[in-house]
Amino acid sequence: MIKQSARSRKKHREDKKAQLVYWQEHRNCEVCLAEGRGKGAAIQIHEIKFRSQGGKCVPDNMISTCLADHERMHFRRAKWLYREELYKMKGENDEKKIRDRNKKYDVSLF
Repeated sequence: MIKQSARSRKKHREDKKAQLVYWQEHRNCEVCLAEGRGKGAAIQIHEIKFRSQGGKCVPDNMISTCLADHERMHFRRAKWLYREELYKMKGENDEKKIRDRNKKYDVSLF
């Protein structure tokens, strides 16, 4: 098992808090709602742009999903969902606008 640094553990806790707050405000699957399939229960939070690709754990980069749609986002189930589609579902299609807004967001406020 790889040991995490104290900074890494703190960041992980902050990200989990941010995801919990987002989930409390978005308990229905945003993909089901956008595709007109009703109000599926959201059981997972997906980061649209992965941290490994420079994404942050902020509301503009999160989308609440049911298990089936989350698997579509990770290409495990047919009719895959791509990043551009997810931003459109959130009502955003300008990644630069989202990036600028996220710079102002401070997760440590939770």
